[in-house]
Amino acid sequence: HLDTRELFRAVAPALRRCCSADVAALSVYDPEAGVLRHHVCDAPDSFRAASDVPVPTESTIDGSATGHVFRTGQPRVFSASELEAYPEAFQHSWLYDELNKARNFKAWFKFGLLPATLINGFEQFVLRGRMPWTVHRDKPDHAYLKPADQCKPIAYPKPDGKLTFDRLSSVFVSNTNHSEEQPAHLTLKDPSVPVQVNLAKYAGPESRYCPAGVYEFVKTADNQDKLQINASNCVHCKTCDIKDPTQNIVWVTPEGGGGPNYGSM
Repeated sequence: HLDTRELFRAVAPALRRCCSADVAALSVYDPEAGVLRHHVCDAPDSFRAASDVPVPTESTIDGSATGHVFRTGQPRVFSASELEAYPEAFQHSWLYDELNKARNFKAWFKFGLLPATLINGFEQFVLRGRMPWTVHRDKPDHAYLKPADQCKPIAYPKPDGKLTFDRLSSVFVSNTNHSEEQPAHLTLKDPSVPVQVNLAKYAGPESRYCPAGVYEFVKTADNQDKLQINASNCVHCKTCDIKDPTQNIVWVTPEGGGGPNYGSM
C-alpha cells in the first residue's frame, strides 16, 4: 500500500498536460475533507476559489466512460492499482476539462498585454477553449523577475477596511491554523540568500508576493536585516515556491488538517 503522497505523483502527469506547471503545483490534499484542493488561475494575478475534487477513498476508482470517477469517503491508504488508475480517472473529470480549456491563458502574456488579451478572447469566446494548440513557457516564472533598479516602485493606497483589507486581517478571515508542535514546512537552503541577494538585488520580493505576510524583513539587535518566516500564517498557496528568484525557499507539505479553512469562510 502507498500513502496519499503517492497520489500526487500519480496525478501530476495529467495535471501538467492540461495546465501550466505553476497551476499544477498549487495543489493541497486535505485529509479531513478527503479532497484535493486545486487553486486555479482563471485570470492573471488572481486565484479562483479553491475547487474541491473529491478523491477516491473507500470506494475504488471507476475509470469507465460514465464520467463518475471520484467517490467520497474517509481518507485511507491507497493501493498501487488504484493509484495507477487515478490519472485516467482525472482525465474524465470536469476539472480536467476546465483546466484544459484555460491552459494557454497565462502563457500568452509573455507576448504582452494587448496580444494576450486579444488571443485569449479569441480562444475563450470564439473557440470556447477547444484550440488545437498549446502555448508553453520559455522559462520558469521566477526567472522573469527584474532587479529592483529596473523597476518603478508602486505606491499602493492603504486598505480602507471596507473594500480593501490588509493581509493579516485577510489571513484571520481564512481561519488558517497550524499545530505548534509540527516541524516547519517552510525552510531556507541558505539563510544568507534572502538578505545578501533577494533584498539587495530585488528589494526583498518575498515580503510582497506572499498574500499572508509569511515573509518579513526585520532588524536584529545590531541593526542588521534578517528574514523572519511566520510559517503559522501560511495559506498554502505555494507562491513562494514558484516566485522566489533564487529558488532558495523549500516548501514541503505541512501536517494534515492545518492551513486555511475555506469551508468556513
